[in-house]
Amino acid sequence: YNFSESFRIGLYEQLVFGARNIPAVYLIPVLPYWSSQHEQGDLDNVMMGFDIDFIRNNNRYYLGLFVDEWAPYSTFKEDNRNWFAYQFGYSRYFNILNNEFLLKAEYTKVDPRAYSHRFAINELKHHGYNLGYWSGRNSDDLVLNISTIIDDNSFLRIMYEYTRFPIDDYHESLENQYSDQAVTFLEDGFNFRKKTSIFFTIPISFNINCDLEYSYLRSRGLYNVEKFDDF
Repeated sequence: YNFSESFRIGLYEQLVFGARNIPAVYLIPVLPYWSSQHEQGDLDNVMMGFDIDFIRNNNRYYLGLFVDEWAPYSTFKEDNRNWFAYQFGYSRYFNILNNEFLLKAEYTKVDPRAYSHRFAINELKHHGYNLGYWSGRNSDDLVLNISTIIDDNSFLRIMYEYTRFPIDDYHESLENQYSDQAVTFLEDGFNFRKKTSIFFTIPISFNINCDLEYSYLRSRGLYNVEKFDDF
């Protein structure tokens, strides 16, 4: 819903289920999935969320909240059943010496229990790959970049990214998330990836662009070597 040209809010629900026909209650457009799947015995994986955009004076602020499971009455308890992922972002457009720039900073954090489900068929995955945020459950990601349009056809971006990944046992974590014990973010430690890159694109003929990118990566527990260049 657009409250004005500067402020927008979006709301959504989505549902993953399998191994049976579509329940008729899910086809009623005025009924929330959250209540409908609860009436079905909590067998399915319902998710909901909202996002906000606010733009003012060449500044953009945005927020996204993804809710994989929600127990409203225990929202603020330590042993809650609320599996959230959220994202904060800020970008600013500015001009220096008649050159246009866009500065962007973004942070994303995903709960250890998000994107999971007690029944594997209902997980938010495709052949094992996450369909949610790319780094998956129990991770966070910080991105900083600055971009500029050199001319009508050329584009340059410099970026730094720092991502932390879990080293816990996925199957053990899945069992614990349905118990009463608290699940702590990255409680068993983490692996990481730090990526610094420069990206440049230039047209070479009609409808054909050439993209060039150089990255320097530092990591732990992810690759055969901890530091390397990537072209």
